[in-house]
Formats: sequence, C-alpha cells, structure tokens
Amino acid sequence: MKNTQQLKTSFLFLFIFIYSFQLISAQNPTLFTVKGHVSGYGNIGVPHDVRIYVNGILNDAVITGNGNFSIITSDSNIKVELKQGTDCLNGVNVGDIIRMQNHIIGKTQLDEPNKLLAGDVNHDLKLSILDIIMIRSLILGKNDIFVNNRSWSFVDADFPINTLNWNQVNHFIQVNTSDPKVIEFKAIKLGDVDLNAHAD
Repeated sequence: MKNTQQLKTSFLFLFIFIYSFQLISAQNPTLFTVKGHVSGYGNIGVPHDVRIYVNGILNDAVITGNGNFSIITSDSNIKVELKQGTDCLNGVNVGDIIRMQNHIIGKTQLDEPNKLLAGDVNHDLKLSILDIIMIRSLILGKNDIFVNNRSWSFVDADFPINTLNWNQVNHFIQVNTSDPKVIEFKAIKLGDVDLNAHAD
C-alpha cells in the first residue's frame, strides 16, 4: 500500500514537472532570426516605404538604406513577402506603353525578364492589352494605383529567371527559420518596362 502511494506521488511530481516545463517553454519560445536583403535592378537602389509581411501579417522589421533586414520569429517555417504601394507613376510614361504594344504585336520583343515582370501590372502572369489599359489610366490620372495596391513587385532573386519562365518566379520566399541562409529579393517597378525608375 505504501509503495502504491509512493508511486502515485512520483507520477504526480513527474506530471507537474512536465506541465511546468511545457508552460515555461510556451512562455519563452525559441526565437529565430531570418536575415534578408532586397535590391533593385541595374543602378536602381532600394525603394522606400517597403513593408515586410510574415505569413500574411505585417511585420515590424525595417529595411535599411542598403536593403538589409532581419525578422525575429518563433515559427519554424515562414512565408515572407514585401509590398510597396506608393509613387506608382515613378518611371512610367508613354514610352512604356509603346514598348508593350510592340511586344504584344510581335514587332519588338521585350528582351529581359525584368521588363516582362514590370509590364505585368495586373499580375495575371502575362502581358496583354489589359496591362496597357491600366498603365494608360495611371498616366491620365484616372487611377493612382495598380492591382492590390502595388507599385513595386518583389520576387525571389535566387530564381533562375529568363524571358521564357519569368511568370513562374515566386513573389514570396518560403523560409525554414533554422537555415542561416540570407534570403534575397529583387525589386521590380511596375509599369516601367524601359527600366528607368528611381528608388527614391
């Protein structure tokens, strides 16, 4: 009888210990730091007012002037997206419309994947008259923003992009937070198919 009571007491203490450990772990989760970097194309620097979203939620991480940022999270896997929705007319002009028209009719093809990404302002993964209509409305002042309040598009810089697969690149990066690799984004100014936008 005494041994049974001691056994019950031992199990009770073990339960309390395990529960306390789990409670402490929940209150003090392991934190991971994910380092990232964003760059523009060509001589274009890092656009301003870029916001970082982690798993669809706005994060308080800040991008420095040279494009670096750090995300602190307790999640083991996260989805990172960058968004910027200001100054849509930056780099956008009638010349972009002409270049897109020539591309669509097959007269002069856009010869860089960045230009094709820039032309897809409605984000339907192709260049069409609908993109031209949106750019024209922006220039004429009928609209002041592109689809989903986007001015810049941010894509996975490590994707081996070319003019044939440009519409397959991810606009986010899935991260295993235990991996120390720095994630890299490339910033593309929407509507700017001649690539003459500026970052500030």
